[in-house]
Amino acid sequence: MCSTREVDQALAASLAAQREWAAVRQERITVLSAAADNVSANRDELVAWLIHETGSSVAKAQLEVDLVTAELREAAELAKLNLDRPLPGGKRQSTTHRVPIGIVAVIAPFNFPAHLAIRAIAPALALGNAVVLKPHPYATISGGLWLAGMFEATGLPPGVLSVIPGDAEIGEALVADPRVGQVTFTGSTAVGQWIAEVAARRLTPTLLELGGNNALVVLRDADIELAATCGGFGSFYHQGQVCMSTGRHLVHESRIEAYVQALTNYASRLQVGDPADPKNDLGPLINARQLAQVDDLVRRSIATGSELVWGGTTSGLCYQPTVLIDSTRKSPAWQEEIFGPVAVVAPFSDDQDVVTLVNEQGPGLVASILCADVDHGAQLGARISCGIVHVNEPTVDYQIGAPFGGWGSSGNSTIGDHTSNVANFTKSKWFTRRPTMPQR
Repeated sequence: MCSTREVDQALAASLAAQREWAAVRQERITVLSAAADNVSANRDELVAWLIHETGSSVAKAQLEVDLVTAELREAAELAKLNLDRPLPGGKRQSTTHRVPIGIVAVIAPFNFPAHLAIRAIAPALALGNAVVLKPHPYATISGGLWLAGMFEATGLPPGVLSVIPGDAEIGEALVADPRVGQVTFTGSTAVGQWIAEVAARRLTPTLLELGGNNALVVLRDADIELAATCGGFGSFYHQGQVCMSTGRHLVHESRIEAYVQALTNYASRLQVGDPADPKNDLGPLINARQLAQVDDLVRRSIATGSELVWGGTTSGLCYQPTVLIDSTRKSPAWQEEIFGPVAVVAPFSDDQDVVTLVNEQGPGLVASILCADVDHGAQLGARISCGIVHVNEPTVDYQIGAPFGGWGSSGNSTIGDHTSNVANFTKSKWFTRRPTMPQR
């Protein structure tokens, strides 16, 4: 764990290295491409760290490493773009340039620590910035030090990427420092709001990717068995510790009994235990505090009238996939982001009812609509207030190169596509020149 003195050292090193790094585009392309090759060649090593540090299943850890590799290759392509644009200028030459921010601070979470760190680090480096990374204390190696070692091995110059493991004190020192030109944070809404407040004192731009109480809508004409697999995957994948996890399952009132049965069957088939065993689908939650919070949320929901259909039990740090029915739609598990393997099912009556129910928790990150009539699903999706809408896909879905981000309390921007990354990690500069001065 670092001290604030080491935060100062990291920022000083970044400041010294960034200008030269910004001037060598071909080197940036080469380093990012080599980094992708390095991650691919050492895939099993990073997989093992993800399992060990974060309780990732083997399949989830393998997917995460593949995403890291793909993000690095995408960033190498980003570095090739010409970001200068001519403007009409009359007798003078007028251009707009996109130039690096300078130093980008990245504060990464524990759930997809390598991917969600690289998703910001790679485009920031590609566009000529230096990066100071604070990984989550529970994923210091897989979300920080392993990545730094990988970059070092591929020729990244000293000072261009620094890793400062630490707690909230380290994060605040980083966010408040005037040398930081932009802060990227992935995590909870409460911490994101705090970071925005600290950064605002110096007018430092922030890119906040926060949580959401995401909804899955099952329309009357949906295939129930398929819908339950989408819903179960969305709620239980990586123990529900994903910002895109399905918290609320809204099912047409005529199909709710069949859906609950199908979802319960799905949950009962999942194997829970040691994540290093490929036979297990789910591993432990990140720590005892998170386990206690999830269990407390379930207990309080049952006390307020929710029906426990399946699960609700613990074994060590593992929490059994859990299915609740909340016909009143007022339980704590319905109203709050759970960040655990809990699916809360409630009925709706018609289109207007379901749009109101999805949107009532405030603008969000992602919603899914499952149906046979795709046009109807798309029309419904257009009325939903969130940054991502899927028709006939789970809420947990990611595509390299697609814009990713929520609205309102789920975030303040998007990341992932070239347009968003250029907007996030560069700033505009208008530049004019003419051969002689005009007479004024």
